Amino acid sequence: MPEIEGAKLYNTCTIWGPDGTLIAKHRKVHLFDIDIPNKITFRESDSLSPGNSLTTFDVKGCKIGIGICYDIRFEEMARIYRNKGVFCAAKAIT
Repeated sequence: MPEIEGAKLYNTCTIWGPDGTLIAKHRKVHLFDIDIPNKITFRESDSLSPGNSLTTFDVKGCKIGIGICYDIRFEEMARIYRNKGVFCAAKAIT
């Protein structure tokens, strides 16, 4: 979902508990920019700002790491999550 903080706009995934409390918030780290000459140009970075941290939370003994769409394409992100003890991965599709 779009999130505004100050003058910046982020693509953000929020995680809510059963009681309605905010458990975690992840801002998309890897923005999708593409330029295929004579075909298509799409630049998320023209309107969105990247997040600068990884997000984990625990549910019933399972540590979960969050990535939004294009974030999942980056192996190093998954490796960092694994090294932090993440057992489950969640992908927010935008």
